[in-house]
Amino acid sequence: MNAKIPSSLLTAWSTWLALSLFYAYQLIERIIPNVVMQNIMDKYHVGAGEIGRFAGIYYVGYVAAHIPLGILLDHFNAKKVIPICILLAVAGFAPLAYLDNFAVASYGRLLIGFGSAGAVIGSFKMFRICFSEEKFPRMLGWMVTFGLIGAVFGSGPLANLVAYLGWVETLHYVVISGLVLAVFSYLVIPNTSSEKGFSLIAIKDDFKYLFSNKTVLVISFLGGLMIGPLEGFADAWSSPYLRIVYQLSNEEAGYISSFVYIGMALGLIVMGYIFEKTKAYYTLIITSSVLMTICFGIVLAGIINDIFILKTVFLVIGFFCAYQIYIVAKSIALSLEKYATFISAISNMTMMLLGYFFHTGIGKMLHHLWDGVSVSETGSPIYSADSFSKTFAIIPVGLVIATVGFILLAYLEKRKASQTLQIPTREEPYAEDFCP
Repeated sequence: MNAKIPSSLLTAWSTWLALSLFYAYQLIERIIPNVVMQNIMDKYHVGAGEIGRFAGIYYVGYVAAHIPLGILLDHFNAKKVIPICILLAVAGFAPLAYLDNFAVASYGRLLIGFGSAGAVIGSFKMFRICFSEEKFPRMLGWMVTFGLIGAVFGSGPLANLVAYLGWVETLHYVVISGLVLAVFSYLVIPNTSSEKGFSLIAIKDDFKYLFSNKTVLVISFLGGLMIGPLEGFADAWSSPYLRIVYQLSNEEAGYISSFVYIGMALGLIVMGYIFEKTKAYYTLIITSSVLMTICFGIVLAGIINDIFILKTVFLVIGFFCAYQIYIVAKSIALSLEKYATFISAISNMTMMLLGYFFHTGIGKMLHHLWDGVSVSETGSPIYSADSFSKTFAIIPVGLVIATVGFILLAYLEKRKASQTLQIPTREEPYAEDFCP
């Protein structure tokens, strides 16, 4: 083992609480611009374009942090690394509350994204240490559910707090809360140690192991092909699609879209329990891919005439978006313990990168299919139902490719297991190549 296991259940659960609060805290920092957007525009005298870039730069920092944090958490004490990540998120948020320079506040968002990644990457390491490997998906699922509930239901209370205290005063309390959380995390997170010294040679060894483990790379890529319903559709395009294709109001479309996140919150908990009983990584992932393909196909067909059924289909799609936990968990299971945090960071980063390509690819394809004539009163393009349907076809295509890929991987793993008499231990490279 390359980490000290907590000596008490209290330490384990305190660590889970600290990381869950961190995950929820970074989500609050992420959604703040939506709540106080008009205030920001008035303070800095900027328009919607600048606000869009201001909000989006968060994700640049978030994705960029995965590899450095994966290395740092494998080589240094998580008791120090995780609180530092919280402080980075606080430092990035502070310019919005205390400075009048929009450029500095924008670069602060980049820092928020970098620090926020510590919540997920830190949990990849600490939940394996604090709980058994079988419980890892469930504990990670509970943490993400905790954050999703905050994201879905937290905007209203946050807006009420802004109305009661004023937006600047509210930002001050967000900064103070982050400082308190950093101290709390330092106090409760146990010391971790590594058998690997920090050096360029050790980092080179991390990457050498990664690129020699083609199975993990393939699993992560296939997992990314399944992320379209969440990051390519629900995160940005579901409301416009529902308005155009299903003729819903903006409020109805937004409300129905939220069922994806509610479903994911439920799926993370329920599928976590199912995994503990079955240990069936591939079965859960393949089932998720197949059912998301069917449900998304029904949505694209535009044949649902009942709002209740539409909500149910969105709920089911969200439920099986919980598959992401099992992509990370399987990647860890196929890796040596000393590389696990680095590998999990790479796996999560790969899925997020594919989500980014879905997001931007859909936007470009949709605009390419625009007739060039239809515009709103303000001059914005109006896309047809046919353009939406053709564009979103890329999502089920990705799901089908992923399904076939995972079926093939499951078959190769089963055949590999039947051909060997030796059961690999945790310290053996049980990520031998299953790929042809």
